[in-house]
Amino acid sequence: MMTRLQIPAMMTAGKFFLLNLPTIISVINTSFSYAAMYRAVGQR
Repeated sequence: MMTRLQIPAMMTAGKFFLLNLPTIISVINTSFSYAAMYRAVGQR
């Protein structure tokens, strides 16, 4: 069981690149940044 916990869990995104936790967090942060920017521009 301890050996299994040492292997990081990874997924592929359409067989193009690997998604791991830091990548997923980066995508979510970027998405929220773009959403906030679009919302701010739309309120002008």
